[in-house]
Amino acid sequence: MYELHLGLSVSTPEDDATLSTHLEEVAEALAAQELGNEALLDFSLGADLAARTVEIEVTVDASSPEQAAAEGFSWIRAAIHATGASTPNWEAAPVAAGLVEFRLDRASTKPLIEA
Repeated sequence: MYELHLGLSVSTPEDDATLSTHLEEVAEALAAQELGNEALLDFSLGADLAARTVEIEVTVDASSPEQAAAEGFSWIRAAIHATGASTPNWEAAPVAAGLVEFRLDRASTKPLIEA
C-alpha cells in the first residue's frame, strides 16, 4: 500500500467561490472512482484558494511505488479532466486548454506501513 501526494498550482480567472465549487467537483469525481476501484483505497484534497494551490493524496493498493504512482496519477488526472479542467504539464502530449489548469508542482510516493 502506498500514498501518492501531489502538490498542484491552479491557473484560473475564476473567483475563490467558483474555484471552491470546481474543487468540490474534482473531489466528487475522485469519490466516484473510489467506489468503482478496489485499488483506490482513500483520497484527500485540500486547497489554499488565495494561493491557488491544491494538495491531493491518494492511498493505492499496489505492488510497487511505480505502479502506485502510475495508477494514482491516472485517477487524479481523470478526475480533473472530468470537470473540464486541463493538466498541461503532466506529460509530453499536449492537452486541450481548459478554463482551469492544474499544473504539477511536486509529487511523491511513499509506502504505508500496515499495523
